[in-house]
Amino acid sequence: MMNQYIKELEQDPFDPDEFVERMVRRSMQESRLQDDQFDPEMIHDIFTQAIQDLKHCVNVFSSLDERMSRCGGRALDVGEKLGAARAPRARAAAARDLLSHLANFLSPGPVVSDLFNDPNKLNEAADVIQKLFTIAQELPPDKFEVAKKKIEAKYDEIERNLIEEFVRAQNQGNVAKMKDIATIMTNFKGYSQCVDAYIETSQMNTLLGKDIFSAVLPLCKKNYTVISSVFPNPDQVISKFVLNIFHLKLQKYIQTKLADKNDMDKYLRNLYDMYISTQKVCDELVAANLVSADGNTATGDLRREALVNGAMAGATDGYASLEIRRLKALCTPNELHGTTIALLDALIQNLLIEHVDYALDLGLQSIPIAENKSPPQIYFFDIVNLANKIVRMFGEHFQESVLPCLSKQGECIQRKNTIMEQLENKLDAGLERAISAIVGWVKLHLQTEQKKTDFKPEGDIDTLASSAELDHSILHNFIQLRSDYKSHKLSSFLKGLS
Repeated sequence: MMNQYIKELEQDPFDPDEFVERMVRRSMQESRLQDDQFDPEMIHDIFTQAIQDLKHCVNVFSSLDERMSRCGGRALDVGEKLGAARAPRARAAAARDLLSHLANFLSPGPVVSDLFNDPNKLNEAADVIQKLFTIAQELPPDKFEVAKKKIEAKYDEIERNLIEEFVRAQNQGNVAKMKDIATIMTNFKGYSQCVDAYIETSQMNTLLGKDIFSAVLPLCKKNYTVISSVFPNPDQVISKFVLNIFHLKLQKYIQTKLADKNDMDKYLRNLYDMYISTQKVCDELVAANLVSADGNTATGDLRREALVNGAMAGATDGYASLEIRRLKALCTPNELHGTTIALLDALIQNLLIEHVDYALDLGLQSIPIAENKSPPQIYFFDIVNLANKIVRMFGEHFQESVLPCLSKQGECIQRKNTIMEQLENKLDAGLERAISAIVGWVKLHLQTEQKKTDFKPEGDIDTLASSAELDHSILHNFIQLRSDYKSHKLSSFLKGLS
């Protein structure tokens, strides 16, 4: 009977109501008498025996479960003890193997270990040489100079072999092997060379068509899939990948397109097309989450490049003059005034405010404090020079091209004077701070040299050399001032510096 119970209990799924009904049907059949009568006492005995059998099964199962739990706990405890005993043994064995490899480098002559000479054991050799290289940095150079040179030479050799193997796996499309090598290379100094090798191989013979801008996004998406699977820092690698495209591929392509400046109209159209195409590529890369809109990415580096550029300002000024000529030819007399004002507002906003004014703000932030002990690096003078050229070109354009097209000139002149006054105030503030920084450093330097001469005899070599260095620095700043700030304020500026 127990075997029959077990078969029914092991059914999946088990239904207890159906189990009881089957027992009732079997009991009725076994206790059936004549004339369809049944024996209730027999049915009672059958159910009582079934209940006792089931209780016995439950008790046996509980006892077995307790024994299994005790055995499992003992096995786990034994496993932990064996693991604790195995860890020191494994470390000791690894240290023994490492010392044996170190002994090969300490012995005279070339390294004859099979590990470092077998190309199939390159990954294992890389792990060993990386540990030996770390140990060699702590060894005293007087006793272990020869061994350290051997280790460094083998380190460089294995590093080169890993990079070559990585490139070979890349050409074969073996992503798993590339990932293994990249993981190993993260502990080596030449990890960046591995990244550069991947970028160079991936971009080889690409972006060679007439319209290379449309091929940038598919190329980046295709390689980002591989980069995410191979490198542990995919965001940094894809940023470098995009930066390489902008600085090598796109930059050369744009320079070729803008090489011919004889036809100014064609040059400006090409310049506009290149800018729009580059901006479109940047927006597509940001939308695809391949680069960050405001991080240290390729697009951010390109947008921060050349804060004040005289050549670009000249091109912008020529473009504005061309637009004024087009206005005169295409606009009616009633439309000329309003269209000219709109064009002037765009020129002021993009050239003077977003270009010159922005550069002056950054230049003001770069001016060092007045009481600086090191020689001040005044980059503000370069910004003053270029801003002066741009403002002078804007003034000439305003007088020669804009004013003749205006029927009411007072409002535009007031707008121009306001922005000029704003720029002039920032120029004056920056020059005053630059003068203060130079004067403060000169004063501090002279005081220091005076203290030195109080304790040194006349004609001391160090004092003369220091004075010569000071004279050279002052002369350099003076020449830079004269070349950077050629205007009617030059005399008053130099008087303030004196």
